[in-house]
Amino acid sequence: MSDNGTFIEKSLIKSNASRKLSGDAWRVLMIFMTKRQLKPVPGRSRDYICTNNGEIVFPYKEAKQHGYSDKQFSRAIDRLIELGFIDIAEYGGQAKGNFNKYSLSDRWKRYGKPDFIEKKRTPIHSGR
Repeated sequence: MSDNGTFIEKSLIKSNASRKLSGDAWRVLMIFMTKRQLKPVPGRSRDYICTNNGEIVFPYKEAKQHGYSDKQFSRAIDRLIELGFIDIAEYGGQAKGNFNKYSLSDRWKRYGKPDFIEKKRTPIHSGR
């Protein structure tokens, strides 16, 4: 992968879950995708692994730089969690520089099916 682009699975784009995303949530997801650090899987030329999954940080301050209000960004994060695109790997605290760490999830692949694992952000941790 180069700094000029990012890989998005066709199945993600065509998924039932992606059809439920608002424009803001879709764009926030795309920003999350650009934050991945992808490394080729040895011996499998077309496969990559995300080496920073669970360590991805996307603070509200950065979301503002992308043009999102706190409310827009919060709604997008909630929706991405509900539909199975991201999970919060570690909740940040209220201290300056202590942010949530996110992981990209593939729960979206099971969205709408009986075995879909539902998750929501814990209300106490909904903020920055």
